[in-house]
Amino acid sequence: MGYNELIQNAVEGGLVGLILWIGFLISLLVTPLKNNKPRSSHKNTEAYEYVIIAYAGVVVFIVMSLLNFTIQAIPVMCLFIVYASILSVSSPDMSFNFKSKGIALQKIVFVKSQTVTTKWIYSICFIMVGIVSMYKTVLFIQDNIMNKRAALFTKQGNYRASLNILATLSPHLDSYESYWTNYGNTLFANGEYSKAIEKYNKAKLLTSNPINYTKLAQCYEKVGEYKYAQENFLIAEYIEPNHLTPRFALMNLYLKTNDTVKSVIEAQKIMDIVPKIQSDETRFYKYQANILLKKRGVFDKESLPKKWPLTKSIYFPHKNI
Repeated sequence: MGYNELIQNAVEGGLVGLILWIGFLISLLVTPLKNNKPRSSHKNTEAYEYVIIAYAGVVVFIVMSLLNFTIQAIPVMCLFIVYASILSVSSPDMSFNFKSKGIALQKIVFVKSQTVTTKWIYSICFIMVGIVSMYKTVLFIQDNIMNKRAALFTKQGNYRASLNILATLSPHLDSYESYWTNYGNTLFANGEYSKAIEKYNKAKLLTSNPINYTKLAQCYEKVGEYKYAQENFLIAEYIEPNHLTPRFALMNLYLKTNDTVKSVIEAQKIMDIVPKIQSDETRFYKYQANILLKKRGVFDKESLPKKWPLTKSIYFPHKNI
């Protein structure tokens, strides 16, 4: 999360997405000002006051979008849509005549002198486009339902059934991160780490989710590629600094490669960080880091946060983290 919609749109939508978003915002701010007599364009003062309120709301939205997320916040985005609609309705009419050889484009499609046959042709074309779009949407929904079904099979331990489904979805969902992540998770759970690496790498091109980097690093660790495992653990750690899972995995990787100094450094970082959410998993991480520091003789009891007291009823997860 960039906490800046311009940066977010530039990263996710590229240069084209950024230009479209900035152009839309500018049109909302500039177009209403083109009306030299705004009061005369409304039958009553109350309507004009609504325009002023909507204009102020759009300005506040733009300022907020520079410092926080706004499109992802549904109530904020809904208010923005309402304000933008009010400004669009009250703005002066704009006509776009892209003339070619003296013929206006809008006259080709919207001229009133069109014959009934021509209007029917346009109507049929629009209907066909709508039907094709709906058909593709239905297919996309069906593919996602199958992807979800594969995930449920993986959760139930039926990896073969899940892989059979996922293999058929590749031509349809190859550009979706959730599909490749699901495929990688299934292969990882089935012990096919080399194949899982391929799927996680494809998912990595479509998302910056730190969980994917952690899973990819675990796959590299399983196949003995410790250098790549370390790189991906570090990326996951940098993306979400307060998340203890990649730090704990990195600490164990350093222990496995006999890098005592770095393992102690990671253990100390785990002890210093106070997670936002208290859970059995974070207690386990801190408990193990505590043991490591004690064994290396660098642990100071006063450095242990009081919020995380060590108790006899400590949780040890059954999974191999």
